[in-house]
Amino acid sequence: MELHTILKNVDNLDGPILDIGFGKGKFSDLMLNYILSNTIRPRKFIAFDTFNKYEGNTHPRWAIDFKNNALNKANLETTIEFGLVDEHLESVVRSAKPAITFISLPELDLIKSALKKTFNKVNKGSIIIVDTKWGPEVKGQDTFDMFAIEKNSVLSLVEKFCTDNSSNYIVASKQNYAYIVKGDMFKSKLASPVSNKIKRERSVNLT
Repeated sequence: MELHTILKNVDNLDGPILDIGFGKGKFSDLMLNYILSNTIRPRKFIAFDTFNKYEGNTHPRWAIDFKNNALNKANLETTIEFGLVDEHLESVVRSAKPAITFISLPELDLIKSALKKTFNKVNKGSIIIVDTKWGPEVKGQDTFDMFAIEKNSVLSLVEKFCTDNSSNYIVASKQNYAYIVKGDMFKSKLASPVSNKIKRERSVNLT
């Protein structure tokens, strides 16, 4: 299942798009293009990152450029939030109640923390999208961390998080993203999380 398809699930849900680990804003740019092409409904944006504070090394110029672009092209507001996941993210999620949250962070501990803080505070039906593209920049807590030695350590983290929270998840066909819908729980305690294999009764195809 691809990104534009899963996003249709929140068409009737209010709330902004929260981009955690904004960086150069590639995901937000994609969402803005979807909005401009009427693929998804218009939403405000929140760009969350350390940027050049809290020992961050990402300059906020990309966020500022995106903010101007979203306003000029789609008349959509963008809030730029400077912050740390462990210290500031929870209050941002609690006040904003995003309908769509994107998580793209360089360390497994940060991804896990962002998942927990987001999952606990967003409304039922909200979508959390995790960038699962594996790379050497994704660091485990330890050199021999069980996640760090697997081919796709981020996806393994998502799987464990969803298992611990009795939540289903869906993986994009090329395993670039994992989608979690708040409230989409296991049918029973014995059920397995939805990953590459989708339950037959849903009649959903991974393409």
